Amino acid sequence: MLIRKLVMKNIRSYVDQAVEFPEGSLLLAGDVGAGKSTMLLALEFALFGLRNVSGSELLRHGTKSGSVELLFELDQKSVRVRRTLKRSKSIVQDAGSLEIGGSTEELMPTELTARVKELFGYPKESKESIFRYTVYAPQEEMKHILHATAEERLKILRRIFGIEKYGVMAENTKIIGRECRSLVREYAARIADLPVREAELREKQQVLESTRKEKEKVAKQLEETSRLLGACRTALEEAEQKESEAMVLRQHRAAWEAEEAVKRRNLETVEMRVASLRERLDAYTREEQQLGAAQPPARQLQDIRQELSQLDAQRTALVSTAALLENDRGKLSGILEKGRCEVCGQPVHDRESFRSGVEKKSAEHAAALADAIALKEKIDKLVKEQDAAVAYTSIAERKRGVQRQIVDASADMNRLVEEKRALEQSLATLRSQNAELSARLAAHAESSMSQLKQQRDQLLAEQLTQERHLARLEQQLADVSQRTSVLENEVREKKRIGERVAYLGALDQWLDGVFVSLLGTIEKQVMIIIQKEFDDYFRSWFS
Repeated sequence: MLIRKLVMKNIRSYVDQAVEFPEGSLLLAGDVGAGKSTMLLALEFALFGLRNVSGSELLRHGTKSGSVELLFELDQKSVRVRRTLKRSKSIVQDAGSLEIGGSTEELMPTELTARVKELFGYPKESKESIFRYTVYAPQEEMKHILHATAEERLKILRRIFGIEKYGVMAENTKIIGRECRSLVREYAARIADLPVREAELREKQQVLESTRKEKEKVAKQLEETSRLLGACRTALEEAEQKESEAMVLRQHRAAWEAEEAVKRRNLETVEMRVASLRERLDAYTREEQQLGAAQPPARQLQDIRQELSQLDAQRTALVSTAALLENDRGKLSGILEKGRCEVCGQPVHDRESFRSGVEKKSAEHAAALADAIALKEKIDKLVKEQDAAVAYTSIAERKRGVQRQIVDASADMNRLVEEKRALEQSLATLRSQNAELSARLAAHAESSMSQLKQQRDQLLAEQLTQERHLARLEQQLADVSQRTSVLENEVREKKRIGERVAYLGALDQWLDGVFVSLLGTIEKQVMIIIQKEFDDYFRSWFS
């Protein structure tokens, strides 16, 4: 690879800079901050993109975009690589291009990196930092490599060549081994009570078998008791059939007695309501007589109110006029007293004319007040007449209401009297029917069923006892079956864990005794191969 030209636009301190590289050795010299490291970073960015450096470290501050273009020769072919940066919410790579022998490809950043690795012959899984440590060493990195210990240099080489996975695998294997031993201890504690659980399982299986036999025995006894109870119930039904007529008769009598009691209560209620209505009717009659003595007013209430409204309006106008006259008289008296007008400031020349005006306003004011007082007396008289008319109107309206209530109460009382007469007739009929039914019921002979009922009750008690015993056995059987199932699953799980313990122990021994040493051997062979390849490359480069 021979570098020919590097073009940088808005890359750190470079705004727009093209650097030509002549043949032979080249020395980059300058003060701190002159841009020596920038050229190396731009070179690495053009080849591999933003892997070992961030976009904010490359793009010039305050610019929207930037680019790097690298021209070099490789295997006697001219190659041109171009990458761009743009600033949005963050600084990211945009699409780039690769030109080889005049043929140009537009590629995305990752595709462009893969093509450059392919040109250099780098493995696909290799890291881009291998270029940094094999082609050039960044500032301060060489010092770190030279002063590092052998173990640290080995870690650096592992990281450069992407073979740190063997060390990671060895560490992970040790972690897995420790986890295996921890799981073995945990599982061993979990299966320590396996013999106890197996003994308990055998015991529960024996209890399960004996409970099943006891359940079958009780089920047969319950079946026999149910048969006897069925026969007893049949005999009892035949005896009860004989008493069905007596039962119907008793039901009829009870119904008629209940109906008689209801009608008796209804009759009492009607009598109480009739008495109450009579009292109300008497009260309404007395009140009507008292209201009849009220005298009607001389005039209609509407006429009184209309005249009262007119007089009140006249009085209000007179009071307003008197106030205005008093105000005018005061103003004229003030001008006469001061000898000039306070508004225009002109002096009073004809004082007699002003005095005559004051006296006229006073006389008009006194006349208006006198008229207002006379109207007030007339208004007071009309108010009393209006109150008397309102009182009479209220009494008349109340009288009409009382008369309506008297009519309604009279109708209700007549209706209740008829209802009382009907209830008395119905009650007499029910008493006659009830007496006849009682005679028929007394003549009916009642069958004796005490023995059958006693036998039925005894069989029911036996059946209930046997059903409860059977239910307890079924519950016990379900509990034991559930516990047996749990124990079987637990024993099965513990045996499976025991197999897992054996497997984990064998795995731990294999990892510690075989796999870790095998990883060391593989890593050593890989390092030997890499050393030989680098030795061959350097010999061919410097021969």
